[in-house]
Amino acid sequence: MKLAKGRVLLGVAAAALAVGVLSHAIPVEAQSQGMRVNIPFAFHVGRETLPAGIYTVRNVSNALWINDGNGHAAVVLTNAIRNRAKVGNQIVFNRYANDYFLSEARWSGYSESRGLTKTRFELELAAAMSPQPVLAAA
Repeated sequence: MKLAKGRVLLGVAAAALAVGVLSHAIPVEAQSQGMRVNIPFAFHVGRETLPAGIYTVRNVSNALWINDGNGHAAVVLTNAIRNRAKVGNQIVFNRYANDYFLSEARWSGYSESRGLTKTRFELELAAAMSPQPVLAAA
């Protein structure tokens, strides 16, 4: 009798756990295909400064992964913003004099692109001068 009660309680607990887990929506974001882009200037990504080169850019969940395959890489958290890509994949930089800051990655066919938050250094430059957008197509 004790054994039967234990099994019933265990079954009820398992069912309650399953209902609790299944009732919570788990957001699933599609991982974008990587885009390869030739960036002809050194640039800032978050707190990293990367040299000019050919980079692969991937969106994984809320993070942008940038890698040139030669040891130069950065990972930065992003925000979803409206995708303004007309045709093809694009990378957008904010340029202040000779400093370039990655600001957005756009994949064609998606309603959202990924935007980067300005760093303290970029905010200081933006307070002194207006950025010029620079577009690089993949």
